[in-house]
Order: sequence, then C-alpha cells, then structure tokens
Amino acid sequence: MARNKKKVAVAAPKARKPKRDAEEKKFAKKADMTEFRAQLDSLGLKIIEVSADGNCFFRAMGDQLEGNEEEHMKYRAMIVQYIKEHRVDFEPFIEDEEPFEKYCDSMLEDGTWAGHMELQAASILKRKNICIHMLNSPRWYIRNFSDREATSMIHLSYHQGEHYNSVRLREDPCQGPAMPVIIKGKSKTKECSCGSARKHKPSCNLATTVASREPPKTTAPSREPPKTKGGQGKGQKGKKQKKKEQDETPAIRDHDSKVAPDLGALCI
Repeated sequence: MARNKKKVAVAAPKARKPKRDAEEKKFAKKADMTEFRAQLDSLGLKIIEVSADGNCFFRAMGDQLEGNEEEHMKYRAMIVQYIKEHRVDFEPFIEDEEPFEKYCDSMLEDGTWAGHMELQAASILKRKNICIHMLNSPRWYIRNFSDREATSMIHLSYHQGEHYNSVRLREDPCQGPAMPVIIKGKSKTKECSCGSARKHKPSCNLATTVASREPPKTTAPSREPPKTKGGQGKGQKGKKQKKKEQDETPAIRDHDSKVAPDLGALCI
C-alpha cells in the first residue's frame, strides 16, 4: 500500500519592489554625478544640468550656443531640417530599415531621443566639433573641422548611456554662449632642474647640460667582478646610470591631476 506523500508548499521568491529599485537607481545616479563632477572639476570644468525629458541633447545644445535650454525645439527643427536636406549622406545610417520620412517626422516630435546622426548633423550645421565627456572613460570627439576651421567646440557630458548635460568652464557665469574650453594634454617636457622653471625636451642640449651638472648618486660598492671584453664599457655604464636617474625623477603633475587623472580622448 503506497503511502501518501505530504506535499510541501514552496514559497515563491518575493519580487523586488519597484519602489526599492527606483530608490537604488536614484542613489547610484547621485553617486555617479558626484564622482563625475569631481572628474570634470579636475579639468577646470563643471556640469550644467538640463531637464531629462527626451530633449536633453537639444537642451544641452541650447545651453552651449546661447545659454538657454528652453530653445531646444528650435535646435531640434534646425538639425532635422539639415538631415532632410542632406538625405544622401544620412539615409544609409537609419537603423531597422525605417523609412527616411518617417524617421525625420519622429525626430521632430517633442521628447524623441537624439542619436549619433543628430550629433553629426549638429556638428556640421554649426561648424563646431563636439567633445563628449564620460565618467571614468576617455573623452569622445566628433571632429569634422580642423582647429582653424571650427568656430569653437561644444562640450557635453554623457550619463549612463541615456542623458546629456552641458559642460562649461568652472568660472563661466552661464550668461549666454559657453566660454571656449581648451583642454591641454599632458606635457612631454619636464621642468629643468636648474631652478629656472623652464621646460625642455629630453633631447634638448640645455636640459642635457643641466643634467650633466647634477652630482651622481652614491651607491653601495658592487660585489660583482668588473666586466671584461665584450661586456659593458665605461661609457655604456655611465649612460645606463644617467638613464636610471632620469627614470627615477618624479614626473611633474599637471593641473588636471588634482582629483582624477585625465583619461585622454578618442575620436569618432
């Protein structure tokens, strides 16, 4: 006679509350923003937040070009019109085989997110290269003009793959168009040790002359036997010691290394 097995009820896992997920996401965004601000502050820059309503790219453009994010619909219309007028250049890049006219009509609507095509069109239309700052990542550049051809550069910050803000100089009063931003790369020269505060390339004669005046470092006597023929000569040993001293010299810290390192840039 078969025994009746008791059925054990297994409690279903509790689903995470949407409210808790939203709170955690909000906290993460706040933490990222704090870190992002510190990263840009080390470059002498600041983030100007714009509304996150689907118009953020066009709002950031409005802030950059005239200091008014509320003009976003004007910039949306201008950029879409440019895409329409240059259909041959842009149509091949529309995804999902969406008809060109339908794509443009959708992009004209309030709240439609901008994509790579709109950034490219904005750069060409306004004759400005675009620099996109990202948290803990190299900067991205959209370069369509040389430094001489471009009127200035648009600086944006990109947050968690879903939102653009405007980026300005720390001292920018935010009254009108953004002040020009120049991000200097790290110098390959080092300050001369003579105390003149001048900088020289490693190959510079003056730098070499100054370096040769420095007293050699004292080291403990070596227990190794002297090199014979075919080994390291006196001149080679001196060069090696000199190179070692140069390598051990601490690098001069740039102005952008106060909080976070300059992570460089990539071009698209």
